[in-house]
Amino acid sequence: MQLSLLDSWKLLPIDKYDGTTDPDEHLDVFLTQVTLSTTDDAALCHIFPTSLKGRALSWFTLLPPNSIDSFNMLSAQFTIQFATSRPHSLTSLSLVSLRQDKKESLRTFMDRFNKAALEIRDLTPAVALHHLTTALKPGPFGIDPEPDDPMVISIEIHNCIVKKTLIDQGSSADILYWNTFKQLGISEKELIPYDDPLVGFSGERVSTKGYINLFTRFCFDEQESREIQVKYIVVHASTSYNILLGRPSLNMLGAIVSTPHLAMKFPSDKGKIITIHADQKAARECYFASF
Repeated sequence: MQLSLLDSWKLLPIDKYDGTTDPDEHLDVFLTQVTLSTTDDAALCHIFPTSLKGRALSWFTLLPPNSIDSFNMLSAQFTIQFATSRPHSLTSLSLVSLRQDKKESLRTFMDRFNKAALEIRDLTPAVALHHLTTALKPGPFGIDPEPDDPMVISIEIHNCIVKKTLIDQGSSADILYWNTFKQLGISEKELIPYDDPLVGFSGERVSTKGYINLFTRFCFDEQESREIQVKYIVVHASTSYNILLGRPSLNMLGAIVSTPHLAMKFPSDKGKIITIHADQKAARECYFASF
């Protein structure tokens, strides 16, 4: 084999192949880089081993002398030798067992579905759509937002999940309603007297039972959650909500509330930004119950 040596040659800026990954991918990367400088067949054969290491390099050095007469032959023997390191080709059958979990959001599931679909060669849109429709959990995608939907979420207090918690940026106090207080199983003896006046929507004075400081957790993911101590004023009033969170807790939380988007964002204990979306179903139940 005759070789036209390059005037100067630098090592290729690619990861050396050790025989454990896809040989076809390594060949593509190698040729993409080396053909920028030369397409000489003999040069390709001599440069190729500089891109190998480990058992791949050992295989090359053990090739019998004069057994390779072209780069095509070298490429063919290389891919045959390490064919078992190719990733297994997936078919559309791999999508059959894919299902959206009950508590999995549509966005999270679509990311997972798309990642699996990209691994399948020649997947047609019709086949992908068929598997997608069968993989989605039954039920509506969501509830269309209304301009006047209140921001209602769930929080954790005293090891209990409290639904129908109203976010009210116009309130100067955090309110725990008496019926909810009793359901939490907290002794009335733990209440601290509260003498400051509390004024209702129409200017009337609201009767209070006292106040209590309770640790309150927002978002229930261990990796992304936030717990703060909230001073709740316990109020005996007729309402369809369990708790009302006003400016004191929202400011302590560092929360930004968007009522058009029915969402609230705040930093977690680890500094990540958490987004909580309103429970529109609970919000409308509370709305209709108020009539």
